[in-house]
Amino acid sequence: MKQKYRKRLQLIGLMMVFSILLLIQFSVKWLIAQYKDEHQILADNLNELLGKTREQMIDSAIHIEFTTSLPADTLLLQDTPSTRIQTVATINRTTTVSFGNQDSLSEATQKEIAAHANEVTGEMENGIKRYMIRLDPNLAENIAFMDSGKLLRVFNKVADSAFHLRADRQTDTTRAIVLDTKLGYYLSVDNYNKFLLKKIGPEIGFVALLICLCSGAFVLAYATLRKQLLLNAHKDNFISNMSHELKTPVATAKVAIEALAKFDGIEDPVKTRDYLQMAGWEIDRLETLVNNVLSNVQLEDGRLHMQYDRVDITSMTQQLLKNMQPLFREKHKHVMFDSDGKTAVVHGDKTHLQGLVYNIIDNALKYGGGNIHVGIHSDAVETKLTISDDGAGIPPAFSNKIFERFFRVPSGDVHDVKGYGLGLNYAKYVAEAHQGNIRQFNIPGGGAAFEITLPLNVAS
Repeated sequence: MKQKYRKRLQLIGLMMVFSILLLIQFSVKWLIAQYKDEHQILADNLNELLGKTREQMIDSAIHIEFTTSLPADTLLLQDTPSTRIQTVATINRTTTVSFGNQDSLSEATQKEIAAHANEVTGEMENGIKRYMIRLDPNLAENIAFMDSGKLLRVFNKVADSAFHLRADRQTDTTRAIVLDTKLGYYLSVDNYNKFLLKKIGPEIGFVALLICLCSGAFVLAYATLRKQLLLNAHKDNFISNMSHELKTPVATAKVAIEALAKFDGIEDPVKTRDYLQMAGWEIDRLETLVNNVLSNVQLEDGRLHMQYDRVDITSMTQQLLKNMQPLFREKHKHVMFDSDGKTAVVHGDKTHLQGLVYNIIDNALKYGGGNIHVGIHSDAVETKLTISDDGAGIPPAFSNKIFERFFRVPSGDVHDVKGYGLGLNYAKYVAEAHQGNIRQFNIPGGGAAFEITLPLNVAS
């Protein structure tokens, strides 16, 4: 990839990563704020629940203490004479004693009330006399909490029923979540973190989904953009190399024709034949180049149709090598061919199969050493055509990418050998269209090899 595309892609990648990190940071801060809000709500609810539990225990203790201390002749019996107590109720540390319309209590009862009461008031309402008796606050606390662990036990029953939480004594205020200072100690709640996380579970799920969706969208966009920039870089290389590839045969053919016209070459049969042969090779080369480009365009549009027939791979390859002999001599290449002698007939398109083999051999001509080996070996099911050279080979990191459209093994910003990165892509498509495959591997000691496998006598 060119430097300008690489820098642009890196900048976009950094911007995407930075955006995701900002989103994560914002989401974490928002979740922490939600957690703190739920923590405060839970603390307020537990403190309120503790306060109510505490007051109810005090009222209950006062009520029991008061009623059990009354003389026997004032027992709570509603069907007794009116001078006896009918109801005793304790709410907000105030005990209300109701009895009939008599405006007096027994002496023993009055003494008992006086022993406990800090304040006594009485009023008549609908023929019922009510005494409101308020005990001394300290006395009320002592009555209720002679057992200091009782409140914790009662509170835990209520808290477990309401929140499925339990509390323990805690002297460290930083760890306490229930802060009723009237107790003389604090309470910490077990597993309240799990409770709070469950409360903000929908928010956590929303944040996770949002981050996953944004990350996935960025990754997909980055991959698409990277592919597009790679295609742009390959396209630029293709245009540059294609221009050179088109100029060379045109210029060579032009020179040959001009030589015939200007230097009376037509009068010399040998010279005429050489010039015409040179022009013919270049025109054939130009035609092959144009056909390859058109074939790849048709391949991309899905318009590359095959005309299947019986094709003898061995005979076809031998004829192709014979036709390419002038090119081998020009490039000073030594080509060896061997076959196991078995018939290798496939059901395929001869023109495209020739193009497949030609592209692989042409690749060996461009990048291989001085020797090229072509071998055909068949069994009862398939035939394998192997084309190898003694060049530098292909780095393993690019062994799969070489079949991609426009891809060429990078060698900096300069390619010593001109090409257009379409031949191997076309070869792979043709092999797969014939239910075969093509793979590349390096030869130990140096050189690259391509192995084309085609099924025998199988209709596509």
